[in-house]
Amino acid sequence: MAEQFDISIVDGARNVRGHLAGLIRAAGMNAELFADPESFLARLAHRTPACVVMSFKLPGISGPELHDLLLEHGLSIPVVFLIDYDDFSASLREMKNRDADFLSKPVQAKALMQSLQTARNRIADVKARSDQQQDVLSHWQRLTPRERQVLEHVLGGYLNKQTAFRLGIAEKTVKVHRQRVMEKMDARSVAQLVRQCERAGIRPRQTR
Repeated sequence: MAEQFDISIVDGARNVRGHLAGLIRAAGMNAELFADPESFLARLAHRTPACVVMSFKLPGISGPELHDLLLEHGLSIPVVFLIDYDDFSASLREMKNRDADFLSKPVQAKALMQSLQTARNRIADVKARSDQQQDVLSHWQRLTPRERQVLEHVLGGYLNKQTAFRLGIAEKTVKVHRQRVMEKMDARSVAQLVRQCERAGIRPRQTR
């Protein structure tokens, strides 16, 4: 894995931190170690990791509580929880309500790499969706005010005749604007146009 991928390890046991760091660095990734949530949060103010590998049990607050703090601050960072055998049943109940992965201790190299690859894939998917959204929004910004009105009516399911009546313009004018909307939005069909706008959060306003 050649590209930069920074991982924070949060675990109270030095031997666990060292073991995980060795596996991660051997795979060509960066590992930063923290013995407690406080030191991790202090570092977080200056640098955000790509992924966090944390113990379910931590000194002070628990792993899930630390995860909640991240989410409260709008940091949707992939998380991998490390679970002791004695806590496995209780941990699984907690994990059902979380968008996170988990591994049992002692952590095996193959299982860790699989979890980290899942995290990388998730990050790539989020970036791809963000790039698509920005692309659609950049196309939308090229529309004139009238073309945006026509687009809203297309998204609202209105026919050309209905749109013309509601906007007080000729139906043939609506058709011209609609064609320009399709061209500027780089959409080959109305269905594709609707999907693009949904992904970008472009929705028709209430037109009653």
